[in-house]
Amino acid sequence: RASAREPLTASPYLYYYGGSPTPDDVVQGPGPALYMHYDAADNFIHLLDGVKDFWLYDPFQAAAVLYGSNPEHGNASPVNIDDPNNTARDFPLFKYASGRRCKLSAGEALYLPMYWFHRVRSGNGRTVSLAYFNKGEPEKKRFFQKILCGYSIKPAAFECGR
Repeated sequence: RASAREPLTASPYLYYYGGSPTPDDVVQGPGPALYMHYDAADNFIHLLDGVKDFWLYDPFQAAAVLYGSNPEHGNASPVNIDDPNNTARDFPLFKYASGRRCKLSAGEALYLPMYWFHRVRSGNGRTVSLAYFNKGEPEKKRFFQKILCGYSIKPAAFECGR
């Protein structure tokens, strides 16, 4: 078991977005977004510069309302929270999802537990962040795999044993 002074088991990843040119300080639209997905590892995000907007969905609702299907979508969800009209039509159970919005500013950090679905969008200016991934405890992974595999709503259920 790792102590608090030992490094995480994975190296950090650097994420950089250079920003949109904004002549005369005209505010442009939001920056780029990463699709809704989950990571099978604990994640610690440290924002060094700029802003990032996170939408977070816990794993207990994810399989049923976010239409996560590993064979079809891998670790992603086909739900697009930026397009509510098409999402409501194509994925009617999404209206029951209870997301949490978290906006990080420079100097702030976020702990994102494994298997939480999340969508990330950078601000329109320069954004620099470090993400540290940790495989986590094997018992914790097995627990979430059992919980997630217990859902039976199709096609939203996770495919188990893969």
